[in-house]
Amino acid sequence: MTSSALSDPLMVFPMKRADSLDWVKPMKKYVQATISNHEAESLTSSFEHLNRLRKSVEDAAKGRETISEHLLDQAFFPYAAMLKHAIAHFPLIDGRVSISFGWYDVMYRKKVSLPNANYEMASLLFNVAAAYHHLGASENRETSDGVKTAFKHFQTAAGLLELCKEKTSLLTDRLPPDLSVDGLAVFCSLTLTSAHHCSYLKAASEMKGKHSVLAKLAMEGSHMYENTHRFMAHPAAAEIVDRRLSSYCEMHQLVLEARAHQHLAEANHEAHDIGMEVGRLQRAQVLLDKAMTLARTLGTPQYVPWLQAVQFSVNRQLEVATGENEKIYHERVPAADSIGQPDRFGKTLAKPTPVGDLVERTGIRDPFSHVTPVHILDAHSRFREELTSLVQHQAIETGKHRDRINEAIHQMGIVENVGAFERRETGLPPHLADRVSAIRQATQGMGCMAHLNDRRSLLSNLSQSVAETISRLLKMLDNEAKTDRELRQKFGHRWTRQPSGNVNTDLVRTLRDYDNKVHQATGGDCIIDAKLKDNFESLCRLDLSVERLEQLLPDAAETDVDKATSNTVATVKALIKDMQAKENAERGKLAELREMLEADNKQLPIDLAAAGRDKEDTVMAAAKLRYEEKTQYLIQLMIQSDNIQNQLVAAVEELNRLRRSDPNASNRAKVLAALEGACHMYDELSMNIDEGVNFYARMSEAVDQCKGKVEDFVYARNVQMDDLKNVLQKEAAHIEIGQELEATLKALELEKKREEDALRAEQAKQEELRKAHAQQSQG
Repeated sequence: MTSSALSDPLMVFPMKRADSLDWVKPMKKYVQATISNHEAESLTSSFEHLNRLRKSVEDAAKGRETISEHLLDQAFFPYAAMLKHAIAHFPLIDGRVSISFGWYDVMYRKKVSLPNANYEMASLLFNVAAAYHHLGASENRETSDGVKTAFKHFQTAAGLLELCKEKTSLLTDRLPPDLSVDGLAVFCSLTLTSAHHCSYLKAASEMKGKHSVLAKLAMEGSHMYENTHRFMAHPAAAEIVDRRLSSYCEMHQLVLEARAHQHLAEANHEAHDIGMEVGRLQRAQVLLDKAMTLARTLGTPQYVPWLQAVQFSVNRQLEVATGENEKIYHERVPAADSIGQPDRFGKTLAKPTPVGDLVERTGIRDPFSHVTPVHILDAHSRFREELTSLVQHQAIETGKHRDRINEAIHQMGIVENVGAFERRETGLPPHLADRVSAIRQATQGMGCMAHLNDRRSLLSNLSQSVAETISRLLKMLDNEAKTDRELRQKFGHRWTRQPSGNVNTDLVRTLRDYDNKVHQATGGDCIIDAKLKDNFESLCRLDLSVERLEQLLPDAAETDVDKATSNTVATVKALIKDMQAKENAERGKLAELREMLEADNKQLPIDLAAAGRDKEDTVMAAAKLRYEEKTQYLIQLMIQSDNIQNQLVAAVEELNRLRRSDPNASNRAKVLAALEGACHMYDELSMNIDEGVNFYARMSEAVDQCKGKVEDFVYARNVQMDDLKNVLQKEAAHIEIGQELEATLKALELEKKREEDALRAEQAKQEELRKAHAQQSQG
């Protein structure tokens, strides 16, 4: 079917047009101002060479020069290499050189001018990509080698557009539509789609008979054209590409899908599935008719005759298949619009080809290698970043260390321990009394355990309801599938299932997923039950009044232990004060580092320029040494803080030992700790139950939505199965009547033949008698 496929016409996209540009005047002015007049004169020839290359690029974009690989190698790539050298040695990015690069977008010819050489490079790479796309589309694809060359050109174009993306990512200015992220994505998609199109054409010419593979390749190309068309057809893409390009993609989308059906029709023919062969070819006809409508709007004469040839191939194949079906097979032909899209290949065979280094590609030497001012600025920027990173790193490490120290002090409970020994507490601590009262208020008079058990019952009811609904829906889907299997066994291949089977499978998969989540959640519910059981006694204590809880606390009378702790408390206070002094010293040293960094930001460029390029590392080493001296001092402060922390640990352990030696204080602490634990457990259980209720509520909502889909599907499927069953039963009845009629006709024909044979025998007998009578008469 693809004898003419190699000649598929492919569309190109235009180049960007450029404003005229003079490199010589602004570059000489910059060099004169920053280096010397002599240097400016010595570089003039290099700037003039840039002008000549730029002029060739401008002329090619305006159509004054024929696009060819020779032109790319002699003008485009050399200009890219020279531009890369210039960017490396001159400040062409931030506008310090008074040069502006002006380019028009490919669609509306609106000019955007930027003083950034990365914009010039991006625009140049875009045009090189457009040129390679043009070469691929113009390549003679009547041969396999031509298709292979075109495939390489398209992949190279995609690689150039990827490099163009890297350059535009360096630009913070507003870009023209064609160089935007969306714009480059459109053109890159088009080049890769064209490359895949070529891979399909090559396969079609070399893999005849591999109908399934060819259909998948064609369908993958159709899918790629569809994605590109959708993006181009979006209102946001209106200023990026011409509408004709969008119609072109839609046309090829339809043609490749039609070819996929045609390949599968050939496979159907070989499998003697003539009804499906006819249906697929009819579907291909519909798609090609739509493609022809689009082709007539493109205004390019080559598309219509090409499509007519494709249609002729399909029509001829359909005519043969229809004739065979009517005379021999008599198979049911599915409606064209009921035939789904063929499967795709699953991946594209086209990938962007990496461009590689532009300088190495051309071998052009660097004419600006001896220019140094930007190197000094770059070195300063690099050193400044390194020193800033050093200071920031030290500040972060110091901050983390200080946070660890403060957290350790908090975990040791130093403030609480010191306060406990400095004052004698009686009764329930206020914060704990408030917390117990808040919990009792939250239970709304039910009591702590009763409230938790009530919420737990709600959780169980929700879980059971969701699980039962899921089970019922799964049973409905299982019954639908079972009924379908029974009817399939009865009617054979005439019973259709695939689309509804996919729906059933998807719904079952969704419900199984919900069921697994509910099952996992019930495990969490069991954990809640275990917590309720294990903490029953402590949770019931929360139902006691504050007065009753205070009665459980031992008296806090003063003991001899209190007098023995005064020296330890004094030591702890002194250590805390020393720790605060170390923290203040760290802050002061970090402030010195930041001030030094600010001063070096002004001084380092002067030192680097004075020292020369060979001494840059020496200047930097001296600066780093000054910073390292101060960071070492910070490290010593952190070590001293660690020592103070160790002393604090020992002092707190001594305080805790003294507290444990006081039986009243120890017992009081145990009672309060148990009450704190009960409050924490109540909060934890409440949160766990609330999370469970919220989960089952969300799951119930999701299952209800799925329930509607299942009920609608099962109802629609039952109606569909009843209708199809009636149709197939009628067809079977017609077939039986037809067979009886055919048998009757055969019997009549046989009887007629016997009568004709008898008549001929009688005639022969009469003829013999006539001859005998004639002979007797003559005798």
